[in-house]
Amino acid sequence: MASKPVTAGYTIFRDLEVTPAEGGSKLIQPGGIVLPFVGAAVLNIGDAVYISADLTVNKSTVATDHQKRVGIVVGGDLTGMEAGTALAQWGTRPANSLTAGVGPNVLVLFLGVSYVVCDAAIGAGVGIAPSTTVAGRVRPATALAVAAGAVAVTSVAANGTSDITGDGMTRVLGILLEAASAPGDVRLAMIGLN
Repeated sequence: MASKPVTAGYTIFRDLEVTPAEGGSKLIQPGGIVLPFVGAAVLNIGDAVYISADLTVNKSTVATDHQKRVGIVVGGDLTGMEAGTALAQWGTRPANSLTAGVGPNVLVLFLGVSYVVCDAAIGAGVGIAPSTTVAGRVRPATALAVAAGAVAVTSVAANGTSDITGDGMTRVLGILLEAASAPGDVRLAMIGLN
């Protein structure tokens, strides 16, 4: 069953036709809750995106942009506002166009299971965050830690600046469900924003 077109501002897509030969699993298939946004640029199916302006998303390698992360592009105007179903589309097929008359809109999954494009080897069960080297891809999330040479304090107000490094919950998109062995691997991830 393909996704349902967006009519009321959101949709649930499930039971996509992804065979085990394409990397799919009979137990877990992509699906979840999506919202339509305007793409600030041409975005590919599988891109990790953030809110760049009112109801607008984009991809970026800038860590501060990732604090506004919203989810994964799963479709758009170029897919008839339906979620992409072929594994080969993820990371390579544009979901929208900025050409007049075509449409800049994209569907962004913010809760559920989606394929993502990895920028490095990532183990199964590892938290993922937007990449700081390849826009739209994901990388392993880093654990919170006290910065080298810093003294831990209980609040920014007490210290004036933050001496905490790492992604914490401000940049994490979800958890990788399948191990990736190389940059460019397309793997299933559970997406859920806090």
